[in-house]
Amino acid sequence: MSNKAAWVSLICGILAFLLVPIGPFLAVIAIIAGFIGRKKKQARTVATIGLVLGIVWWVIAILAFVLVSVLGLLGSIVL
Repeated sequence: MSNKAAWVSLICGILAFLLVPIGPFLAVIAIIAGFIGRKKKQARTVATIGLVLGIVWWVIAILAFVLVSVLGLLGSIVL
């Protein structure tokens, strides 16, 4: 039997990038399910991919937030 948590992690990790408005929730689910899915030998690679996708989504979101904040701050200083 395959590891259901691993597949949930992978699917949520992919959907986080496709469904941006609910991306944060899907990325968190991908991370949690990825950790749970990695505990079993079956489908460990699938769980790892889902886990990495969830983490990458959050890294990109935080970097985008920081970039927009810095550019906004710079824009207000220049004006």
